[in-house]
Amino acid sequence: MRTGIEALSSPQAAPFVTRAAGALRNILAFFDRDRNRWTLMRLPADRRSVADRMSVADRMSVADRMSMAESGRRASARDSAAGRIFQLRVAPEGRFLPDFRPGQFAFVSFPGRGALASPRPIAIASPPSENRFLDFFLKDEDDWTLAAKSLEAGGGTGSGDERIRARIDLPFGRFSYLAAPGTGRFVFIAGGMGILPFISMLRFMADADGGRKVLLLWGARTHEDLPAKTELAEARERLPGLRFVPILTRDPLWTGERGRIDAEKLARIVPVFFGTRAGDFEWNSASYWLCGPGRFEKDLGSILRSFGVGKAAIHSSAFAL
Repeated sequence: MRTGIEALSSPQAAPFVTRAAGALRNILAFFDRDRNRWTLMRLPADRRSVADRMSVADRMSVADRMSMAESGRRASARDSAAGRIFQLRVAPEGRFLPDFRPGQFAFVSFPGRGALASPRPIAIASPPSENRFLDFFLKDEDDWTLAAKSLEAGGGTGSGDERIRARIDLPFGRFSYLAAPGTGRFVFIAGGMGILPFISMLRFMADADGGRKVLLLWGARTHEDLPAKTELAEARERLPGLRFVPILTRDPLWTGERGRIDAEKLARIVPVFFGTRAGDFEWNSASYWLCGPGRFEKDLGSILRSFGVGKAAIHSSAFAL
């Protein structure tokens, strides 16, 4: 029989211990008067977004693009994802970072900074096991994100050494595998930036819950649309049960899966991942998590139900608020 200490130190107990520590963090954060006050951090040189390495001429183009967005027009350069995805990292000014579940989101705002003063819901890309900061990844596609990118390009400072303060309200959402762990066999299906909740989940699994078997299908135009490349690569190294399958529509150099995520691809890829022939696979032996734009989640949910997957095994971010 194992002792209490041995039981708590076992891999099976790791999620429980992590959640217990998170509950304690929430109690401490509740009494912290600075719990909603955060500071934009300067990222290490090798982790800065493309925006931080832009030349003066490039930064002028950002200003031009912001002006175009304000007048209701959009730059034609948006056909390419290169340089459009950027990272924001914020650290709490209080002593304790509130706990959350991997896959949840936060409302982010920068008081007193124009469009950025309006709270924006953004998926948290860092795991709850990281208690020093929060990571967010965005694509410059409207006034808010263009302004945030310009702010990030300044390296986390305003004029001189002025700190850029943010307000972060969290956590929100129920889209987390911890809410419905099921059998430990997961199929994560993401479209574009919809991969970000899964980045948080995978990073948490790598830190505290590594015994899972996870298939991550990601649909996008090109490989440049992938946010959090470094974070995903690190999770893949630490999770032997993870397979990542990009499915791209417009990447001329891509030699992997092409087109859209459809019934044919799911029927071919999913059973093989779990070591079963397509005709013998029990579709309800796994849980399916969907996150993407437009009709992405609705269409894939319909495909899964046509395979016989029960409603309880399909989790959509659109209905997890």
